[in-house]
Amino acid sequence: MNISSVVIYLGAGADEAALRAALQSIDGCEFVACEGGKAVATISAESFEGEIAAFRAIEALSGVEKAMMIYSYCELESDIAAVSTNNGEQIMRELEEMDASEIKYGGKVRV
Repeated sequence: MNISSVVIYLGAGADEAALRAALQSIDGCEFVACEGGKAVATISAESFEGEIAAFRAIEALSGVEKAMMIYSYCELESDIAAVSTNNGEQIMRELEEMDASEIKYGGKVRV
């Protein structure tokens, strides 16, 4: 289970009631509070991918200027089990022995 909290900054003239309804329509998302152009919501998801999908859905809502994940908790037992059954130890040894300049990052850094 992954749990996170999100602070949502609303654009000028955003409808708080509409935001509340939209948040509650996102799977695993719960509206917490709204005041002064900021709202707080929580996300509960079974996987990291589900957590990120809910976060992206929040970012895409009408009236949302910016959303920031403030806290995130992830249970790692299933990830650890997957690594131990899928040659994870061998992969870790190979990565430790590899020169850092050979490792290519394929993600997208957002600041």
